[in-house]
Amino acid sequence: MTIKHKYQVQTGLDILKSQEFSSLRNKRVAILANQASISKDFLHIIDLANNYGVKIVKLFAPEHGLSGALQYMETVHKIYDTRLNVEVISLYGDNEESLKLKAQDLQDIDILLCDLWDIGTRYYTFHCTIAWAMSACAINGTKLMVVDRPNPINADIFEGNSILRPNYSFVGAYPLLNRHGFTMGELLRYVRDQQNIDVDLEIIWMSNYQRNTYLDDTDLPFIAPSPNMPNLNAALTYPGTCLFEATNVSEGRGTCYPFELIGAPYIKDPYKFKEQIDNLGFNGVYVRPMYFKPLYNKWALENCAGIFIHITDRQAFKPLRFALGMLSICMQYDGFKLRSEPYEFVSDRPALDLLLGDEKLRHMLYDKASMKEFDEYFIKEEISHNTLRKSWLYY
Repeated sequence: MTIKHKYQVQTGLDILKSQEFSSLRNKRVAILANQASISKDFLHIIDLANNYGVKIVKLFAPEHGLSGALQYMETVHKIYDTRLNVEVISLYGDNEESLKLKAQDLQDIDILLCDLWDIGTRYYTFHCTIAWAMSACAINGTKLMVVDRPNPINADIFEGNSILRPNYSFVGAYPLLNRHGFTMGELLRYVRDQQNIDVDLEIIWMSNYQRNTYLDDTDLPFIAPSPNMPNLNAALTYPGTCLFEATNVSEGRGTCYPFELIGAPYIKDPYKFKEQIDNLGFNGVYVRPMYFKPLYNKWALENCAGIFIHITDRQAFKPLRFALGMLSICMQYDGFKLRSEPYEFVSDRPALDLLLGDEKLRHMLYDKASMKEFDEYFIKEEISHNTLRKSWLYY
């Protein structure tokens, strides 16, 4: 059976394919991509470029590796691609400096071609990987060409606060809201201008894209861009539930439903937990009491009690506010702790500050601020962001 979608969209890669990669011919090209860098007919960018005669000099691999098989915060090692006889240089090693593409690695490159999905959230690291590569391109005079793709949770809705400079890290390296409301191409133009990076940047824009659409409104396939981003519902909850990475509450890693399952062994009664969440009165979401046992990561092979998140109205659902409400409840349980291990190679600040972007929000949680107080804080930031972002919207 053929499924009919409302919008027939061509990504930037589909546009390049239709042009037979003509703008990259006779150039020395490096490609930054992963397993999700495919056309709508499931052909990979590296295979397409190679088939159309592009001279691929080297490859770069982001977090999770070129194959996308590695877990979060797992070292990506430098390897050699025997099919193309080129190096695959890691941009996610074992220290903070390894996250940045080095200018010296572009000395023999005319064009750096980048194709990575973003899922619309500040903490998702792929846009930062390209943004930091932008600086290396500027130093060398290397052209940066970026394939634009849809924001799967739509590029119309945004939520949250802008990160403050003391909390800059790989999960937030420039002023940006938690849920930012850009496509990848729009976001990188914003970063270039905000950071005053003098780089030759070309975005291969999409065709027939509507910014208020979700990915499943289009005819484009969902290919998991990382191991723990298996479906669109996980992407929709992620702007909020990623915060639990900064705690000892399981965000569902090690199960089939990361970022949709939230719980811990010390919660004990999932029905009471559900009732506490329901009492916060959030719209667009239903939580179902659950027991689960992660196979790895936090609480591996231990029985956890918690909830499963069902989004009932995407337009009404506010994932960040909702997650902060859940977090405030979790903090009332004996056994709750903030993460003490380094987070994305940062150990001198709480991981929660890196994700929230402003330590004031952490203090508000501990001071038992009301959801109304959080809402008032975010509304001011969102009004400012709405005015700012309009200059960089393409669609």
